This record gives sequence, structure tokens and C-alpha cells, in this order.
Amino acid sequence: MKRFEFSVMLFLAFFVLCQWAQAVDMAAIRTAAEQGNPQAQTTLGGLYHHGQGVGQSDTEAAKWYLLAAEQGHAGAQMIIGMLFLQGQGVEQDDAKARYWLRRSAAQGEMTAQRQLDLLGRNRE
Repeated sequence: MKRFEFSVMLFLAFFVLCQWAQAVDMAAIRTAAEQGNPQAQTTLGGLYHHGQGVGQSDTEAAKWYLLAAEQGHAGAQMIIGMLFLQGQGVEQDDAKARYWLRRSAAQGEMTAQRQLDLLGRNRE
């Protein structure tokens, strides 16, 4: 069930992020991401994660999500937290997962808060 919920949440996050990408070509997204734009970094992470317009790579996806997360992008923080939780594209690490989920939740990201609540219940 946990993996299914993660897949659904990631799909929904990717869908929202890719609405921004629809109006911009891939080269522009990559350029903006390389210049440090956290929205572009998150979008590029999603494209790598799903193999849309680029070869699918969980490792490359995690790299871009992490860059955006470090700049305070709440959506990227939630996604990288989930990737650390699942060990997808990064080594599985519950402490890092909770760290990023907490940062995302502190910005009002409800999916991150829900996941933290589930993690808390699973710990008991």
C-alpha cells in the first residue's frame, strides 16, 4: 500500500509540475535548471523520473529534485523525501526522508504532512 500511495502522490506532483513544462521546450527547461531555477530543476527531475523527453533515470531525477529542495522548493522537498524513504534514485535513508518531509510540511505541503503522520503511526 505504501508504494502505491507513493506512486499516486508522485504522479500527481509530476502532473502539476509538467503543466509548467508544456509551454516551454526541453532546452529551455534544462538551461533554467542549470542556472539554478528551482521550478525548472523540479520539472527536470520529474521528466527524468518518468522518462519524458529524456532517458528515464531515478538517480538523475533525485539529483535535480535535491538541488531544488536545497533552495526551499516545497514540492521538491516532498518528492526527495519520498525518494529517500523508498530508496529510489538515492540510498534509502529514513532520517533524510523525515528531514525533507518535515521541511516540506513546514511550508504547508499537505502530502508531506500526511506522509509524516503515516510514518509516525508506523513507528508506534
